[in-house]
Amino acid sequence: MRDPEKTVGRMADQAKTVFLSYIDSQGFPATRAMLAPREREGIRVFWFSTNTSSQKVAAFRRNPKGSIYFVDRLFFRGVSLSGTVEVLEDPEVPLASQEPEPDMEEPMEPEDPDEIVLEDPEVPLASLPQTGQLWWPVPMLAMGGMISLLLGLIWNRRSQDDEG
Repeated sequence: MRDPEKTVGRMADQAKTVFLSYIDSQGFPATRAMLAPREREGIRVFWFSTNTSSQKVAAFRRNPKGSIYFVDRLFFRGVSLSGTVEVLEDPEVPLASQEPEPDMEEPMEPEDPDEIVLEDPEVPLASLPQTGQLWWPVPMLAMGGMISLLLGLIWNRRSQDDEG
C-alpha cells in the first residue's frame, strides 16, 4: 500500500459491513459481522455500537484484544487492524452521528444502558499488513497465454503442412 492511511480510511468509509474478531469464553477466536463504524479517528480509533448483553462485549471485558477487518469487494482485498478494544459505557462519550441505523426506529442514545461503543485504539502503522492481490499481472499473463496459444496453433499447422 502506498498510503495506508488513505487506503484503509477509504475502505473504512465505504464499508457497509465490518468483521470484528475476539477470543470467546472458551479461548477460541470468534468473528462477528458488524455495521460500519459509527465514527473513526484516522485509522487508529474506530467506534462501533452494539448491545451490552452481547457475547462480544463479555468477551472484550475478559480479554480486550481484538481485530477488525475491512473488505474492498471491488479489488478483492482487505485489511485487518489489531489492537486493544475498550468497552465504553460513558454517557458523556460524544457520537457525532446520531442518525438512526436503517433498521432502528429511533436514534441510539448514549445514555441507553443497553448500548455501548467499542473502540479499537492505537493500531501502529508498522503493524498494517499489505493485503490484497496484485491485479496488474493478470492482463499481461492473459495476453501471454493467448499469444502462446496462437503461436502453438501456427506451429502445429506448419508441421502438419510439412508432413502432408
